[in-house]
Amino acid sequence: VGLTGQDWKLILIAASRGGHWKVCVGTLPFLAPYVKETHPMYARESFPSLSSSSSSGGLSRPSRPSLARLNRKYERIARALTAAILCFEARSQYAWAIRAIDDWIEWSGRRPRKEAVAAACRVLAKRYRRHEVVTLVTK
Repeated sequence: VGLTGQDWKLILIAASRGGHWKVCVGTLPFLAPYVKETHPMYARESFPSLSSSSSSGGLSRPSRPSLARLNRKYERIARALTAAILCFEARSQYAWAIRAIDDWIEWSGRRPRKEAVAAACRVLAKRYRRHEVVTLVTK
């Protein structure tokens, strides 16, 4: 399709503001590769043996980004999840909110933003899903 992660993020934010929860559901998977790129396991610090072997003059491997760079990249794209969860909250789509957060944790290897979790907890509380609230908060 030729869109970047930021393009998908903006589409998701626009869909969220318009209340189009189905577009949010359909757009989240397109963000997956961009979110996966920010996983901490891809950081240079996760592979100390690679950083010491790169100075040995052997085969040059592509350098891995630093954790700080991955964190900055993650922060730029994390707003997309918050927008989607806020839309799911407004449209009482609690199951999609849980699924989106679970997928996000799997893709990014991180906890989602507090705003996204709070919105998911609110929609779950409206539906009297207290056990799911506890499960979501403890992830």
